[in-house]
Amino acid sequence: MKKILLECLLLIFLLSGCSTADNVNISSIQPEAETDERIAALADVDFVIVPDFSYHVLLEEKMSSENTHLIRRYVKYDGHNNKVSEVVQDIPLPRREDDVVAARNWLKKNKSAKLKVLPRTFVSECVQSKWESADYDYSIEAGRLISLEELKKFGAISRLNEVFVINTKPEEIAAFIEAVEAEYLPRTDNIITSRELEILQRSLIYKIELVLRDGSGKDSTNALVTVNMQLKYRVDELGNPLDLNFEISLKDHTLQEKQKQLNMSEIGVFLRKKQMNETAVFLGEMREILIRELDLYGVKKHNPTLTYANITLNYELIEENNYLAEKFFIQ
Repeated sequence: MKKILLECLLLIFLLSGCSTADNVNISSIQPEAETDERIAALADVDFVIVPDFSYHVLLEEKMSSENTHLIRRYVKYDGHNNKVSEVVQDIPLPRREDDVVAARNWLKKNKSAKLKVLPRTFVSECVQSKWESADYDYSIEAGRLISLEELKKFGAISRLNEVFVINTKPEEIAAFIEAVEAEYLPRTDNIITSRELEILQRSLIYKIELVLRDGSGKDSTNALVTVNMQLKYRVDELGNPLDLNFEISLKDHTLQEKQKQLNMSEIGVFLRKKQMNETAVFLGEMREILIRELDLYGVKKHNPTLTYANITLNYELIEENNYLAEKFFIQ
């Protein structure tokens, strides 16, 4: 039954091998002490493994000891095999070059395909600053790059050396809430809705509860499902959050302390109810907009904390027999 409830909650939330150029040698090895030090030197960000997703961080570009190869060193975060490894991209040159800049320029002019980075590569600040100081046009590499913001949305970041602020004003958040309610909030006899919306200068409280019953009017005494969404936040004059809590929960009242187990056919009929689909669409739209406007991206089940310079954003998923909830909150 937990699996069925999880599928229902996921429906709500959802509505909201490398190819290389010729002669380029790529090898994967376990990180050595020097690589570990370079990873630690990425002072502005900590990366984590994302299940079923792999990406790379380009740590360094350098010349070989004979100045006949351009070496790119990466760290690979492999969510398919749950491991972190160093990957070395060895690009041979037909002649000795003075330095990395000269090697890149020759390759770009004569063998540009060899400059392609590994799929989903994030360029470290060290490499990025050298590209910029050399006025390097990395259009060849750009097609395979992934941004820090994209990695954050995948839940690949556990620490950022930047300040978390909420720039959207409470009255703007309220306007988004009311717009989503106007378009998506179910309005049927067997869904009982209660809500609260309080807006102050630098704070907002929003609560909404939807109870799906087995009938309307006199027949609406038995609740099938209760869904709650609650948002409470407060910021200072600069937008720094002083309090933040966002929660969505779903409770199935058809289970009474594990005394009743619905079979798959009953659940299938229940989930196909039009009113439940409408509720899922409403909560999915509201959830996505609030996460976007409050910038709650980055925390997930596999990465439950994201530490900023001023706060730590937390995520919690609660799974019980007849109850599911997800929570976003700060510490």
